[in-house]
Amino acid sequence: MENKEQQLFGTKAVDSEFNFLSVVKNFFTLQNVKFWLLTYLVSFIIFEFFSSHIILINSINFILFPFTVIIVGTVANQFVLSISLVYKLLYPTYKHSISNNQNKVMLMITNIIKFFIYIVLWRYTFILGIAGLIITINNARTLDK
Repeated sequence: MENKEQQLFGTKAVDSEFNFLSVVKNFFTLQNVKFWLLTYLVSFIIFEFFSSHIILINSINFILFPFTVIIVGTVANQFVLSISLVYKLLYPTYKHSISNNQNKVMLMITNIIKFFIYIVLWRYTFILGIAGLIITINNARTLDK
């Protein structure tokens, strides 16, 4: 008689049942609502004013831009202690502490440079965004377990 409780290995091994709705919920809670709204707003502005003539790639860039920002934020976190200027230019935040007028000018210059960096990144979002989407899905599935 054959043993029906044979041990499964590889792609046939399942730790737990896959729950799609739970993964989708975790997917969107990895970042706060303001992040999603702000990145899609920036993506829309870039789409309207700085996009090229290839509408399919522009549409993909528009949809995947937040995932590119997630990857850039992850890279920026590596520079938080060593090179703080790189961190300030790459990390996707809109909150800064401003103490005087000189800091306001520097903040404005930094945000303008950051916006131009995001315009350049937006043009390559069809590649970077797919990688960011895969990483985000993987993180959401990890939270589900």
